[in-house]
Amino acid sequence: MDEIQLTVAKAYPNDSGRGIARLDPHTLMVLQLTPGDIVEIEGKRRTSAKVWRADRIDWDQDIIRIDGFIRQNASAGIGDPVKIKKAEVKIADKVVLAPPEGTSIQFGGEAEDMVKRQIMKRPITKGDIIPVMSTMAHPFLGRVVTGQTIPLIAIEAEPEGIILITEETDIKLREKPVVVDVTGTGITYEDIGGLSEEIQRLREMIELPLKHPEVFERLGIESPKGVLMYGPPGTGKTLIARAVANESGANFCSIAGPEIMSKYYGESEQRLREIFEQAKKDAPSIIFIDELDSIAPKREEVTGEVERRVVAQLLTMMDGMEERGQVVVIGATNRIDAIDPALRRPGRFDREIEIGVPDLADRLEILQIHSRGMPIYHWENDIAEKKLMERIASFENNSKTRISENTLKIEILISEKSKIENELNDIKDGQDKQDQLKHLKSRIDDLEKNIETHKNNNKKLEKEIHSINKINETLKEKRNILETLLADINEIRQTSERELEDVSITFSEKHIKQKDKKIREIEETLFESGVVSDGYFKKVIEDSAPHMLDHLASVTHGFVGADISALVREAAMKALRRYLPQIKLDEAVPREILNSMQVKASDFEEALKDVEPSAMREVMVEIPKVAWEDVGGLDEAKQEIIEAVEWPLKKPEKFRKMGIRPPKGILLYGPPGTGKTLLAKAAANESSANFISIRGPQLLSKWIGESEKAVREVFKKARQVAPSILFLDELDAIAPIRGMDFGSKASERVVNQLLTELDGIEVLKNVVVIAATNRPEIVDPALIRSGRFDRLVFVGPPARAGRVEIFRIHLKNIPLSDDVNLEELADLTDNYVGSDIESLCREAVMLALREDFNAEKIEMRHFRDSLKKVRPALVEGMIEYYEKLQEQFKGGTKQEQKSYIGYR
Repeated sequence: MDEIQLTVAKAYPNDSGRGIARLDPHTLMVLQLTPGDIVEIEGKRRTSAKVWRADRIDWDQDIIRIDGFIRQNASAGIGDPVKIKKAEVKIADKVVLAPPEGTSIQFGGEAEDMVKRQIMKRPITKGDIIPVMSTMAHPFLGRVVTGQTIPLIAIEAEPEGIILITEETDIKLREKPVVVDVTGTGITYEDIGGLSEEIQRLREMIELPLKHPEVFERLGIESPKGVLMYGPPGTGKTLIARAVANESGANFCSIAGPEIMSKYYGESEQRLREIFEQAKKDAPSIIFIDELDSIAPKREEVTGEVERRVVAQLLTMMDGMEERGQVVVIGATNRIDAIDPALRRPGRFDREIEIGVPDLADRLEILQIHSRGMPIYHWENDIAEKKLMERIASFENNSKTRISENTLKIEILISEKSKIENELNDIKDGQDKQDQLKHLKSRIDDLEKNIETHKNNNKKLEKEIHSINKINETLKEKRNILETLLADINEIRQTSERELEDVSITFSEKHIKQKDKKIREIEETLFESGVVSDGYFKKVIEDSAPHMLDHLASVTHGFVGADISALVREAAMKALRRYLPQIKLDEAVPREILNSMQVKASDFEEALKDVEPSAMREVMVEIPKVAWEDVGGLDEAKQEIIEAVEWPLKKPEKFRKMGIRPPKGILLYGPPGTGKTLLAKAAANESSANFISIRGPQLLSKWIGESEKAVREVFKKARQVAPSILFLDELDAIAPIRGMDFGSKASERVVNQLLTELDGIEVLKNVVVIAATNRPEIVDPALIRSGRFDRLVFVGPPARAGRVEIFRIHLKNIPLSDDVNLEELADLTDNYVGSDIESLCREAVMLALREDFNAEKIEMRHFRDSLKKVRPALVEGMIEYYEKLQEQFKGGTKQEQKSYIGYR
């Protein structure tokens, strides 16, 4: 039988726990396999898996992608060679499953049926570890534990060899744990999303020395002794350490930093020595020290002797006189600068690996991992429409093909009939020819019947096409209605997002019920016409779920692995709360309720309100709900910001193609209240970027170094949640001109730090800095140059057309009398800025309510009265001042550049 040797690689996220092996088409051809066949995998042990085709990226790589459970069953790690051949499979008669030692499981009443349903058509051999998942739909445990994977061991399997689970297989479960010859924590590389590069670097440092120490002996060098992982909390440092220990087959010893500290003299050091000695006895071993900064802080900065002695003991144990043997130390911290520098050198922690905040692709992978066993229900309109059009096109094409085939058959039959008729004419009368005549006439009758049948079929098919065309017309008609309905529903949704009470004011209950009724009528029409069916709905939902996860990944900027796990769990809990009224706590949950449980997009949206990114809790990060339509006037400023912010964040490849670097920063300057902050918020929303808002004075501190540290931290956070927009309001407060007689040296140091962050060694990638000030002449000139604030955008008072637009925006949801004239209001509000107009509209409403609390409309006289109360923020002197500033910032020839802004 054909056999081939391949290298083991990590499985795709969605394949984990499904018993799947991915092979490329060439390997499938060599082994004469088709997708769905069973293969035998031989490492140090034999196991089996079902074959699926690998993605194109893996073709001709000579690899087999299998998950951690299959790797354990084959006793092979990532990078190890295994032999693959087509398996000889028998039908399983009986399989007995039990949990491994160290796990305590209480199975529910229908556990055996639920487990059987999960492992149906799965190949197994005796001794295999088979993962099953307890979900809301399949809670085979005595309690509902959503998304928990439980490893079960096949302690008995009849007959011997590779067997396939079928309907006839007798599945038995035992609660008593069994001892298995498998070490590790059960966490595999497939349980870690988005950290492929970091895992690869860690494996080089840890797995190779533990599995093949002879390589280092041959090269005459010492193997690496330690790896220090650092990064924000929740990024997966502990998880990686456990996965590496599990996959390498090493003994794993975990130390939580504070655990070993003791108030008694010498006891902390004694505990540390005991841990290292035990690890040496159990070698190969991995010692994982979590929260390393708590037991190994910088000795010059601590006051207690205990910490200093522990650091000294740790240094000795890691690189002392005695050999450590096959013991690797992994440290984890989120405060790497707080660790004693003596630990951060080769021979102790040889390599430092940053475990950062995941990007978009990484977040998607983490979401896929955490939502594996979740019954996600999502409906994507675009996919529904695409599937609907495919279905209609398929009906139409099939009917047209069948008509074409029938027409061809009719032509052949008519031709044959014509030939027979010619033969009849050639036959002369005579007794001996009578039989021949009867035979030919019989054939003609048969042909005529066939022709008639095909013609009838054609008529039926033409009717089908006619009905399809009618369905198409119905769909077009319904689609127009649907688009109108969706626009109305979107308006209702946007109104509810602004303020829930606004919905009942803007839309009556009758109005909303009418729209709901129309949607139900359209659904019924589609069902009656046979265009949609249950199968169609199922397919749309299956294909829509990945789109929902894509969307979630795109809106969870700054979320680390732990946050995403919490988000998925919270979404499941939101879904569960919908079903709680139907569940009696003292009774078993009915199967119908379990099968109907679904987690919807709305559950995730609600969960997003409760789960905030842990990496960003120190600073306020939001995606504002301000669109360009909410910004009145300011067309030139809008266009400049779109070019400088939205284009680089949305289409960075265009800038790379043209060989230019997009602007790093934009300085918005102009009178107060003109909409500088609003412009920055709209830019963040339209580019789907995180918006970090910092008011200048809040960065300043009286303590030396704290202000600069605050600036560093803000920029660090902005990089972590990229793509992001960092908005610095009141820039003049933190970046005044250096070298002035007044002011403190702290502000000068802040300016220096800002200059370094904006145009320093570390590149600002996918981060745009927008600053706002109404005193640009006192901002340090070093900031206002290309490479820092590349663009200076003047945000001035709105022109007449701009004021009309601003009035229209602010009066959009206010009931107005017919006598209200926006053009006249714009004429009356010369020198009014955006915030003045907003205040004017609010004051007009207050005047109307003061006059009559039950007033239903605002009249023009209310606006005229409010004009007496709300005065413009701009006066003549201020307008001239900003006009001069604008001229000075425009540039021009040397003779035209008369200003010396910033230099005194």
